[in-house]
Amino acid sequence: MDYFINVANLSDLEKRGSWDDAKKLLYELWLSNKDDAELAIRLGTECWYVLVEWELIENDNLCYESFNNTLREVTNYGLKRFKEDNKFLSIFGYMITTFPFLFGEDESYEELGKSMLKNAYIKNPTNLITKTLYLGSTSNIQEYILAIRETVEKYDLNQLFKDSTAIEVYFKEVIFNIKNIVKLE
Repeated sequence: MDYFINVANLSDLEKRGSWDDAKKLLYELWLSNKDDAELAIRLGTECWYVLVEWELIENDNLCYESFNNTLREVTNYGLKRFKEDNKFLSIFGYMITTFPFLFGEDESYEELGKSMLKNAYIKNPTNLITKTLYLGSTSNIQEYILAIRETVEKYDLNQLFKDSTAIEVYFKEVIFNIKNIVKLE
C-alpha cells in the first residue's frame, strides 16, 4: 500500500535538487486532471516541502513566490473540490496547521487546518494516518504518542512511504519516527 501516488521521475528530480522541474511536472499532471485529489495532494506537498525547507535546500534558482502561489492555488481549489476527501483534509489540514503563514496572512488558517484534521478524523477515526495527524494537532500528547506507536506497529513505513520522495521521507523521519516518541515521553 502506497500512501502517496507514485509519480515517475519525481524522486530523481528531487535528489538532483531540480525542485522547479518537480513542481512543473506535478503541476502539469494536476492540470491534466484537476479533479484527482491524489494529484492535488502530490503537488501541494511538494510545494509545501520546498517552502518549509527553503533555507536548507539549494534555492538560488528558485522563486519562493512561485512555490507559494502554486501551493495556495492548489489549496484553494482543493478546499472547494475535495472538502469531503479524507486524505486531502488530513494532509492539507496538517500542512496548514503546521505552517499557516504559507497559506495566507489571516490568523484563522491555523484554525482552518485544525478543523480539517478534526473533520477527517471524525469521518474516519480508524484511519491511523489521519488519527495521528489529528492528534498531533491537539494538546493530548499521550494519545498522540499512542497513535504513532499504533501506526508504526501496524504498518511497514518503508512500504507505506516507499518511493523515497521528499514528503515520504518527511513522513517517515518527522511524523512517524519512533525515536521522536521517546523525546515526547
